[in-house]
Amino acid sequence: MGRRALFGEAVSRFSEAGDARADLLHCGRVRLPVLLWLLLLTGAAGTVGSMYLFGVERLGPLAAMTASLAGAVSFMLFLIRDLDNPFRGEWRVSPAPLLAAVGLAARVPPRAAPVPPAPGAGEAGPGEAPAV
Repeated sequence: MGRRALFGEAVSRFSEAGDARADLLHCGRVRLPVLLWLLLLTGAAGTVGSMYLFGVERLGPLAAMTASLAGAVSFMLFLIRDLDNPFRGEWRVSPAPLLAAVGLAARVPPRAAPVPPAPGAGEAGPGEAPAV
C-alpha cells in the first residue's frame, strides 16, 4: 500500500509541475492590450499637462513640480512595460535556477529497478511451509 501512496503522490507532483509550466508559458505570451497602453499614455500626458492649470505666478516651482510628476509617471510606465515582458528587459526572470535544477537532476544516478521474484519462488503450495 505504501508504494501506491508514493506513486500517487509522485503523479500528483508531476501534474502540479506540468500545470506550473503551462501557466509559465501562458504568462510569457500574454501582453497588455494596445487599448490599455493607449489609456495609460493618455492618462499620463493628461496628468502631467494638468499641472499647468495651477495658478502659479512663478515658473520655477511649477517647472519643478511638473518635472517631479513627469519623472514619477515615467518610472511607473517603465515599470509596467518591463513587468509586461517578464523574460526580457532590465528586470527579467533569470533562467539560472531552472538550469541549475536540471543540472542537479542530471547528476543523480538512476536507481536500479527491483528484480521481480522468479515464478514459483517464495510461493508455498497448500499444506507446505514457505521457503526461507
